[in-house]
Amino acid sequence: MKKLLSQIDLSICPPEVSETIYDLQILLNEVSSEYIRVNDAEAKIRTKQEALSKAYDQTSRLSEEAEELERAKIQAKDKHDVLARSILFWESQIEELKKKIEGARNEQAALKPVDDKELENLVTQSLQQMEVAEGISEEIKGLESVRNATQCKINLCKSKFAKLKRNAPF
Repeated sequence: MKKLLSQIDLSICPPEVSETIYDLQILLNEVSSEYIRVNDAEAKIRTKQEALSKAYDQTSRLSEEAEELERAKIQAKDKHDVLARSILFWESQIEELKKKIEGARNEQAALKPVDDKELENLVTQSLQQMEVAEGISEEIKGLESVRNATQCKINLCKSKFAKLKRNAPF
């Protein structure tokens, strides 16, 4: 359409036709620019939404790992406490329970302690991922506002075009 309009020799057309054609050229340029902006905004929104989804997935995974580690820590502590009480009971009956005491001590030594720093690190990572996700969510809202404003401009251009078409002298 642009190419077609640019091939028209405006100097041989009546002034009102020349003006209308010129207005159409300007309107086409404006609409083209706005469509490009809409496409760019939508592409950015899709990219940000994908990043948001990945951030939420990562947050969920880290939270699950932290919960699992917390459960393991509690189970290990409970097991350790039970064994410690058993040792006290068995020591009260020294002669017949020496073998049980030794077995329990060996079992205690074999328990792998849960690293509090690792748990804290996972919780911190989970919180950081949530902040990243919230930031991406805000960016998406801003891009959606740009897209909506651009769509309004396009609709205005369509309205102008319809008016030009209705009022065109040809």
